[in-house]
Amino acid sequence: MRRTSAALAVGALLLAAGCGSSSGTKAKASPTPAGPQTYEVQVDANRADLSLPATEFALAYYPKALTVHPGDTVSFGLNNSGEPHTVALGALVDAVAVPYSKLTPAQQQGDPPAALQAALAKVPELLPQGPGDAIQAGAQPCFQATGLPPTKDACPVHTGDFTGTESLVTSGWLDPNAPFTLKIGESAKPGTYNFFCQLHGPDMGGKLTVAAQDTTVPTPAEVKSAGDTALKADTDKLAPAAAMLASGTAKKAFAGVFSQAFQLGGVAAFGPSAIHVPVGGKVTWQVFGPHVIYFNAPADAEQLRVPAPDGSVHFNAKAAAPLGGPGAPDKPGLFNGGSWNGVGQHSSGAIISFPPDLYTYTLTFTKAGTYNYLCTFHESMKGTVTVG
Repeated sequence: MRRTSAALAVGALLLAAGCGSSSGTKAKASPTPAGPQTYEVQVDANRADLSLPATEFALAYYPKALTVHPGDTVSFGLNNSGEPHTVALGALVDAVAVPYSKLTPAQQQGDPPAALQAALAKVPELLPQGPGDAIQAGAQPCFQATGLPPTKDACPVHTGDFTGTESLVTSGWLDPNAPFTLKIGESAKPGTYNFFCQLHGPDMGGKLTVAAQDTTVPTPAEVKSAGDTALKADTDKLAPAAAMLASGTAKKAFAGVFSQAFQLGGVAAFGPSAIHVPVGGKVTWQVFGPHVIYFNAPADAEQLRVPAPDGSVHFNAKAAAPLGGPGAPDKPGLFNGGSWNGVGQHSSGAIISFPPDLYTYTLTFTKAGTYNYLCTFHESMKGTVTVG
């Protein structure tokens, strides 16, 4: 079961089901330092400091399970690949995650039971199921102490600590420049609390266990190490998919690629990254995932997440709209973007392409020159076409 955004589908919204493969932390013999501690959870997998290609992404938290004490803080930091993510937890999240975990893999792939769908509907979505702006109830942080949160307008927010009794506590659309910090209240009841992303649903989930103060738990350094190890193990599985991009040509280039080895992640890159064609030649991209092929994109079209001074957070419509061409047709298959003379900007607009129904995008180049292009859904996904 997933939450999808059919018209936007930013981020790999419909990758194959199953829980992320990152491992949780286990209690070790190392004594926990005295006093409140700060633990780190990584969101997504774009980690250049781990010598990974900057174009890899994962719909996962690293680690996906950790244990802390009351008074500790958990910092959810975004490894920004361009994928939109949130962190949501509370009673409404538990009401989804617990029954979901009891479904078989086949059931998780299919339509959810009515009761589970009703429970999920109580957790605000980040993006609409179709065209439109971000939903502010999901895009902005939320602290709903009791009752149901709004489904559209922003939730109540205050700086209270998490005690485990709340209906819903969320990060909103994660800011790549500022982690979401969750302070565990001194009065927090020991127990295990589920969290997941409001865009990708319980497939992208994890568990936060609050242990009694006299219980030995892993140290922050041990939790970080476990997260790094799990992240590296997942992204290593994407190496064959990344290598596939190098086989691309002008006649069959690639826009993104998935991997059977790790189905909750992928490589957001163009392959090959540099293409040469003669004047009048065309490039054909096989598209895997939600991508945009945008030539000479202005700076204000390169970011999906647009915060406003009033605290609201918006989806950047400029990033997804077609420019100079017809836009993707309703049915998958060959998508002819027409021709371009290198003047101004040209964008395919959002192309939402998942197996078995894939889109193939072609564009003919009528003037000599070297043209830069990128995917506005994935910030590090860039390439060039040299004509002549």
